[in-house]
Amino acid sequence: MRYIIAAAESDSFRRAAQDLGVEQSAISRRIRYVEDEIGAQLFRRHPAGVDLTDIGKQFLNQAALGARQIGSALDGARTVANRGRHLRIGVFGPLTMGFLSELFGAFRGDRPGVKLRFSEGSCPELIAAVRRGQLDVGVVAEASPGKGFDVTHLWAEPVYVALPDGDPLADQKALRWNDLRDRHFVVTDLPTGDFAKGYLMRNLQTSTGDLQIEQLSVTRESLRA
Repeated sequence: MRYIIAAAESDSFRRAAQDLGVEQSAISRRIRYVEDEIGAQLFRRHPAGVDLTDIGKQFLNQAALGARQIGSALDGARTVANRGRHLRIGVFGPLTMGFLSELFGAFRGDRPGVKLRFSEGSCPELIAAVRRGQLDVGVVAEASPGKGFDVTHLWAEPVYVALPDGDPLADQKALRWNDLRDRHFVVTDLPTGDFAKGYLMRNLQTSTGDLQIEQLSVTRESLRA
C-alpha cells in the first residue's frame, strides 16, 4: 500500500521510488502483483508517468485509511520503544566535518542522557529513511520540501574547485559557473561523486551528454593530488 499511495501521490513510479528510497522495479513489480490479484489495472501507464484508473481510485479510497492507521500504529510503537534511548542521525558523507562536530558536541553537552547513533548515506537515501521512520534526523546537502518530513536550513558554505597549477582560473579569488563551462571535471565514483555530478549539471544547466565529467575509483584526497 505504501508503494500504491506513493505512486498515486507523485503520478510516477520513478518519483515514488525516489521518495521511498527503493528501486523503480520494486514499485512496478509490487503494484503489478496487486493488479494481478485483483484482475484489473490500478494505474494507466503513459510516457509522462501514471494515473489511477477508476478501479484504482476506488481501491485506494477504501484501502488507504487502513494502511495509514497501520503505519501510524507502527510509528507510535517505534517512538515509544526508542524514547530516551538514542537519536538516530544520518549524515551525507561530505558534511561530516566542521560545523557538524560543533553542533553535536553542543547537543551532547545539553542532552548528556541521549546517545547519538550515526550512519552515512546519499541524500535521497537519508530522506527516504526519515520518511520510513528509520532515522530521526537526516543531514543532507540539499532537499526540496516533501511529504513525510520537515526541512530546516542549518548553514551554508562555499563550494571549492581544485585546479592544476598554472591554470588561468587558479589565481581568481572567486569563480562564476560560466567560468567552468566546457571544462573537464573529475569526481569520485563513490555516492558523493554522484551528488557532485548532479550538482554540476544543475548549476551549469546542462545534460549528462554535454557535461565533460569523469568518475574515477579514488578518494577526494587522491583527486586533489
